[in-house]
Amino acid sequence: MTTHLRTLHGLITINIVIGTCGFLGNSVVVIVFLARGKKTFKNWTQMYILHQSSIDCLASMVFLLLRYFNDSATLAAGGRRQILICKIWFSEYFLWSLFMVSTYNLVLVSLERFLAIVFPVLHRNHMSRRKVLATMVVPWLWAFTFQSYWPPVYELFGTDCFPVWPQRWLQPFFGVLTFLFEYFLPLMVMLISYGTIIYKLKGMSDKRENQASRMQADTRNSNLTADPTSYPAISTISNMPTQENPRTNGTLKPAKKEANIYSKPSKTSLRLL
Repeated sequence: MTTHLRTLHGLITINIVIGTCGFLGNSVVVIVFLARGKKTFKNWTQMYILHQSSIDCLASMVFLLLRYFNDSATLAAGGRRQILICKIWFSEYFLWSLFMVSTYNLVLVSLERFLAIVFPVLHRNHMSRRKVLATMVVPWLWAFTFQSYWPPVYELFGTDCFPVWPQRWLQPFFGVLTFLFEYFLPLMVMLISYGTIIYKLKGMSDKRENQASRMQADTRNSNLTADPTSYPAISTISNMPTQENPRTNGTLKPAKKEANIYSKPSKTSLRLL
């Protein structure tokens, strides 16, 4: 019994530490964004991040309250109020709904970045503050609607509040739905969005590198055209000594190479001899 109590107190302590860190960390983010004033609301991404931190801050607070106020002795009366507390509070309906809101807001962040980078013209022409605020409402409606199966399932028996499934197949059915809509589909959307963003940015980077190398090649070619002495043949001719030609009115021409008297006689000269 003592070991069980120690384990229980240890879990409660860990949960409180996690909830406190989440609440304080997200509160700091919210305060920083709100301190910036209107600048925050001019950037759609910052608006989504502010919304994300607000959701996580609220979820952390609910998480802490559930760990503090989880005494089932308050349900002993068994009245309508206690039944409502059992179905709404002890079922953790708000907590799971907030977790789902947080997940789908992350999906909105990834989709907003996807549009901004992959389709910048569409993002610039069609995104507005009103549309951003409207999209923020969607995760709340969807999450609280999807998680609404928890309150009807929970039943109060004395001071105990736990789920009672009318049919056995309902529990695995909702388990599969939860996995699909709360984990798998959001993860796939985020992976595809960020994967496409990385591919797009890599293509843009390669294009810039190709343009830079092409510009460097064009610059080298233009320098060679502007400086003819850079060509070996032209440089050799330009460095040859010149002499005046009386027939061309003093125009300079390359000097003829002097004959070498010690050179080997040609075949024509040998025949004449």
